[in-house]
Amino acid sequence: MKVNAAIPIDVLAHYLEAPAELLPDLPIILSYLDELGPSPKDVYDLMTGLDLPQRFKILDLGCGKGAIDIFLAQQFNCSIRGIDAFPPFINYAIKKAKDFKLDQVCEFECNDIKKELKKNSQYDVVIFVSVGDIYGDYIETLGEIRKVIKPQGYLIIEDGFLKENKINRGFHEYGCYSQLIDLLSHFQDNIMKERLSSTEEIINQNKRNNAALEKGANELLKRYPEKDGLVNRYLEAQKKESEIIEQDLGIGLWVIQKGLN
Repeated sequence: MKVNAAIPIDVLAHYLEAPAELLPDLPIILSYLDELGPSPKDVYDLMTGLDLPQRFKILDLGCGKGAIDIFLAQQFNCSIRGIDAFPPFINYAIKKAKDFKLDQVCEFECNDIKKELKKNSQYDVVIFVSVGDIYGDYIETLGEIRKVIKPQGYLIIEDGFLKENKINRGFHEYGCYSQLIDLLSHFQDNIMKERLSSTEEIINQNKRNNAALEKGANELLKRYPEKDGLVNRYLEAQKKESEIIEQDLGIGLWVIQKGLN
């Protein structure tokens, strides 16, 4: 089965951390995992108390299955546009929005984030979590995202950093905490809020995620047992990555308020 993604398949596979030949089966493997990034409640808690218009606009870049957006639409008087390059994620998000009767305030589209950022639309809040530096350079990525944020609007961003006295073990894009803060502060915007996940929270989330992946993988292998080698290699890679994250990385969520320009 062919995946008609909004970006090249090899790029999509890199972002989804899966081999390209597994992409058609990924919706089944991920069928028990709705939250593909931070907890929607954590994002909501960070947004609570921000100085926002009575009805504000949110853009979620790399929205996955739309879990954060649907939760926020239930809590705030807002309209939300979610963008993701993987069609099955967008189809799922559209269905969930309809199920919750939120399809009038939640709009989801399969598109390349770079193309979305070229539009002239402006948003009060932009969410950018679990995606990475899509332009290959952190500062350039932040600079392009800032262009779609209204003056004094907000960026909600999640990222990782190396813990003290740790070395890169497969996460070569990560620096230490102070280096990350320097990058987030590059445009002299105001870092208003920060939430750092505890090691216990990271371990527990990884346990839940990996259990959900195994459950979905078992569903897939019941239908296609001949794919066991490919699927098991994927699961092992996910477990190995989880171990490295738990031991070497910190994970944080930040609210950054854009300046007047």
